[in-house]
Amino acid sequence: MNPLLKKILIAVGILLVIFVAYRMFFASEPEAPLSSETVSGLPVEDGDLLSLLLQLKSLTLSDALLADPTFVTLQDFTVELAPEPVGRRNPFAVIGAAETPVATTTSTTTPATP
Repeated sequence: MNPLLKKILIAVGILLVIFVAYRMFFASEPEAPLSSETVSGLPVEDGDLLSLLLQLKSLTLSDALLADPTFVTLQDFTVELAPEPVGRRNPFAVIGAAETPVATTTSTTTPATP
């Protein structure tokens, strides 16, 4: 390959890389408007929300699932969690340092009735 042609191809490649980098990092694209209006005067987002609400309004729910024998035979396998002790007052303190435990108390007040 001719050395002059090689230098020209390298220069064109470098210019191409510089152009692409400039377009990606420094060229600003036209900013989109913060809100757009539809013909009806409502913002586009409100129109979408309104159409979703109208779809929900026409929805009907059936209780056939709750009466299904398969649903009725389901069992609850909930596991009760035992309360655990509260941690240290300062978790970053040296372990074994004399420290009073954190006390958790709840108080309720009842308003005075006339």
